[in-house]
Amino acid sequence: MRFWLAAVVLLLFIGFSHAEPVYPLFYPVYGEVAPAADGTSPDGYRVMFYNYHPGFGYAQDIIGRKGQSRKRRNYVINVFADPRLEINPGNYEIAIVSAEGYGMDGRTVPITEDGFTKFDLMLVKNQGIIVVE
Repeated sequence: MRFWLAAVVLLLFIGFSHAEPVYPLFYPVYGEVAPAADGTSPDGYRVMFYNYHPGFGYAQDIIGRKGQSRKRRNYVINVFADPRLEINPGNYEIAIVSAEGYGMDGRTVPITEDGFTKFDLMLVKNQGIIVVE
């Protein structure tokens, strides 16, 4: 019995001593979205996080209470939501999808080793990316 116990302890020690570092599968990019200059609310618009082009993978959220934040004029995106996106520290793009004449063109958002990024946005008339799905 002692032999088996010693063997299990040794195997556990060897296994854990050579383990790869574990990275979280949740990295939030979040923030508040200001209304357009004419007062149009951003709630209900779609925010997209991507690298170069949404066709290579993207993560998204709906602004407001219907989205992950469950809070007016806010969004939360888990950048690991799409396995096509290879996430490393660096710069990515975030935009509000164009709808009803409003949106926000792509802006550079940094992904750091901090574990989260706060990035506020603003709804803008005659801006936004167009996504064909």
